Amino acid sequence: MDAANSIGCSLKGQRFYPKDWIDNITTLSEDTFSLYGTWSKTQDTLHFSFHSLITSDTIFYFQSPPSFSQLTISIPNNATVAVLEAPSRRIQQYILGEHASLQHISQAQDSNLQFTLQTGSQLNHWTHGVYSTNCKENVSIRLLGLHSHADWRECFLCKNNVHAETCIKIEHEAPYTYSNCCVRSILDDMSQFKFQGDITVQTAASHSQTTQNNLNYLLSPQAHVLSSPRLQIYNKHVVATHGCATQPIDLTTLFYLQTRGLTHTQAQKLFLVGFLRETYLHLPQWTDSMDILLEQNLNDD
Repeated sequence: MDAANSIGCSLKGQRFYPKDWIDNITTLSEDTFSLYGTWSKTQDTLHFSFHSLITSDTIFYFQSPPSFSQLTISIPNNATVAVLEAPSRRIQQYILGEHASLQHISQAQDSNLQFTLQTGSQLNHWTHGVYSTNCKENVSIRLLGLHSHADWRECFLCKNNVHAETCIKIEHEAPYTYSNCCVRSILDDMSQFKFQGDITVQTAASHSQTTQNNLNYLLSPQAHVLSSPRLQIYNKHVVATHGCATQPIDLTTLFYLQTRGLTHTQAQKLFLVGFLRETYLHLPQWTDSMDILLEQNLNDD
């Protein structure tokens, strides 16, 4: 069985992944020939460069040997690429050319992700951590080009004694850049979640816009959240907002839903699924399967 078929079969065992995504996944590794780009090596870094003007509906899944500490993926000008991130502890760097577009999806895992965006390029990311184990995610995004755009969204459902951490650094270095960072979590039992968001708007990044928020619901008095959203702004002509909130579920909201005929359990699940749905509503092919997964993993008590 080749690598592409292998990854496809392994994902088919997870009903969470939409069928149209599974059917379109292509695995890329440095020991196989690719019609989509070329491989190269420099010391401990492995490089993959997509061919120009790629607009395939294929979802790419990269595999590289552990001997390389970094994988760099270059997306040329005007190309459109979708990537399902493979589990790896190495540095994974994405370089987006002018007016390139990257849709990037990752399950919550230990990772070190770096993105650089040139003029007019767009990054759309979603992390799902619904049945996550202990993990720490480090992310760096540099908006280097005029009108570059980054939309970063994450959702977590942590149970038992899971510890999850996400650290996101976004730098606006050019005018008219845009970033949105939306991270939401639900914590039960003795789980813990740590969010650190650092957004910097440099002097040259006039007329930029940035939004950052972290919202969390606690289902247990033993669950714990540490949230630290931070902004550094060095230009007066920007629009910037940030904030965080952590709280138990509002009983008044649940009571209102119960007056509409729902049980307490049904009301809580409906409310919590809707809360996390905000992070993946822009991905319609994932919505139904993600809703089902959340409902299955939320406790009935």
